[in-house]
Amino acid sequence: MSEFVLPGDRLIPTAALKQNEKYKICARGIIMRDEEPHASLPGFFHENKEKIWINTFSQKYFPQTADKVIGIVTQKIGDFWKVDISGIEKAEIDFMSFENATKRNRPDVRIGDLLYGNIKVINKHLSPVMSCVNDLGKARGQGLIPRAGTIISVSCSYTRRLLQPNCKILIFIEKSFAIETTIGVNGRVWINGSYDDIKIVRSIIQRFEKVIDADIEKVFYEMIAVARGEVPSIPADTEMKQEVKAEIKDEIEDDDPMNTI
Repeated sequence: MSEFVLPGDRLIPTAALKQNEKYKICARGIIMRDEEPHASLPGFFHENKEKIWINTFSQKYFPQTADKVIGIVTQKIGDFWKVDISGIEKAEIDFMSFENATKRNRPDVRIGDLLYGNIKVINKHLSPVMSCVNDLGKARGQGLIPRAGTIISVSCSYTRRLLQPNCKILIFIEKSFAIETTIGVNGRVWINGSYDDIKIVRSIIQRFEKVIDADIEKVFYEMIAVARGEVPSIPADTEMKQEVKAEIKDEIEDDDPMNTI
């Protein structure tokens, strides 16, 4: 279970490191002091083997090597494209960073296209370098995202929550809708499906950023019932009904999911 920490708190990971192995700090929020990790930002402390990080609310993305991100192509310069990854600087990607790409067989990348890839190189003196293949030259799901669908911008900590194994939010969405999703740790979620499904799922994802795990099932089915004009399949108290109807129904009716950027 994650622990809430404040700046200055000493972090005590439970995973034991091997000899000569060091903790890998992912994202901002952790500094090393006397060879021990300490929090520099408030948030929830997480760990996965030797990787440690703090989930803190932030709309601005700070790139880390091997992060999977969704970028928006903004400019073409020679053999490179500039890609907006929601960071301080735009990333760069060249035409050889796609599977099966050659000088004669270049990817059809256009301004405004969405790319799903990984951060390959970070240097404080240069722009981040992005790639749509792994070390073996295989895409493994990376590359150009279909031009259909819509993109949602949320906080970076929320996308990390969605990417956690057995995330309840995605489990309920996948059970109830025939929809495709791609999530980048840089605070972007791409969804594709029928117009009505996109409309509802977009509202669900945006609202659930502030819903705790214990309330996910109740709020989820209440939102589905309100959106479809059906009777809730899970009993909900009157106060919850009124809150959802007041705050959610208007969002679903007024939202246009086809505004992709």
